[in-house]
Amino acid sequence: MLRTEGVSKSFGGFEVLKHVSLEVAQGEIVGLPAVLGLKDANAWRDVAERLGHQVFEIPLPPPSIPGMRLNEALTARATAAGVRLVPGVRTITFRAADGRIAAVSIDGP
Repeated sequence: MLRTEGVSKSFGGFEVLKHVSLEVAQGEIVGLPAVLGLKDANAWRDVAERLGHQVFEIPLPPPSIPGMRLNEALTARATAAGVRLVPGVRTITFRAADGRIAAVSIDGP
């Protein structure tokens, strides 16, 4: 379920969604800036339900909410797989074994 605080920060509260719903004709799909659902990728379902219309995200320049969601998901998956993450360094080379990356050489600490 979408939290009120998220809508308040992004759209000035549910009041904005009421105004949007008055401007949209039956069967139209609503495009909104991709600013909702950093922790809940399904937040758009609640917005769509409140509007009574399908909703799609309009990507924004980085850092975008969809990009941050993807980064969090990839980071969690890599960490769960035992990958040691070292932010802020540049990858120089890698060594592969059995079709997988076995080691990475970095430029930095």
